[in-house]
Amino acid sequence: MCTTVIMNITSANGFLDVVKYLHENVGVKCTTKAMDLASNNGFLDVLRYLHEIVGAGCTTDAMNWASGGGFLDVVKYLHETVGAKCTTLAMDYASYNGFLDVVKYLHETVGAKCNRKAMDYASKYGYIEVVKYLHETVGIECTTDAVNWASQNGFLDIVRYLHETVGVKCTTDAMGYVNRNGHFEVVKYLQENM
Repeated sequence: MCTTVIMNITSANGFLDVVKYLHENVGVKCTTKAMDLASNNGFLDVLRYLHEIVGAGCTTDAMNWASGGGFLDVVKYLHETVGAKCTTLAMDYASYNGFLDVVKYLHETVGAKCNRKAMDYASKYGYIEVVKYLHETVGIECTTDAVNWASQNGFLDIVRYLHETVGVKCTTDAMGYVNRNGHFEVVKYLQENM
């Protein structure tokens, strides 16, 4: 006998034909987890079916996870058609993964917020345009982790931006990280400017 767990797993894997069969021929129901998991993996066709035909809803996980995966089309559908909400994790996750288009949509259209970790992690992973947008448009600040991690990973452009524009100072950890990883230009910049 099929259960909602099977429907959730099938939705998560994007098997629209199976989802349709289970719903239309077997009468299997689904939970919000089906929409959440399909969103996490960017399966817009499955989402449309679940919402428009099955009548399924979702939790904030759907928007948060779709944002983190960079699935702007899914994020738009969830917001504009489903009326889904998100938490600060949506912008945080999109920032961590460098999805500037998603970050902009969430901020400008959804009115979503984020926290300082969004800028810290965007710095850590080298997403300078996300860092600039978060600081200049969203008004988010960061912790010293941002400059420490950017130093550790050799992102001189971010280190320079954080120091010269944002006014962030690094800790002694930054010099240790950068020396251990051999990023000469960052070592030189930190030595001359911090």
